[in-house]
Amino acid sequence: MKDRNIYKLPSGEFDVEKYSLLATVGTSVTGLSSAAAGPLLDWIGPRATLGLSAIISTLGCLLFGFEISFLGGFVCMAVGGISCLLVGFRCGLLAPSRVSSAMSEQLQVSGREYNY
Repeated sequence: MKDRNIYKLPSGEFDVEKYSLLATVGTSVTGLSSAAAGPLLDWIGPRATLGLSAIISTLGCLLFGFEISFLGGFVCMAVGGISCLLVGFRCGLLAPSRVSSAMSEQLQVSGREYNY
């Protein structure tokens, strides 16, 4: 097994630069992949997009969870997560009278709570 303290300096403090890199790359990839997820959603449809993004998210969770590649795990989770979110927004538009409640439920399930 790998050393569990790869983000700790010899003094015992966490290496802020490595965490900053992960956060920067994850945020940047989320924004860029949302631009690609929209056309993909239109091209192959919501069901296939959801399946593909779930596979990518699962791969990211495995990479991150088994400590294979933290950066690769963050990238995969960012790409798959934003695609799943966009599929939910598109499916929420199927019932226009309930768009607000569908969006708020999806955001609450994803771990964030927003008050509209």
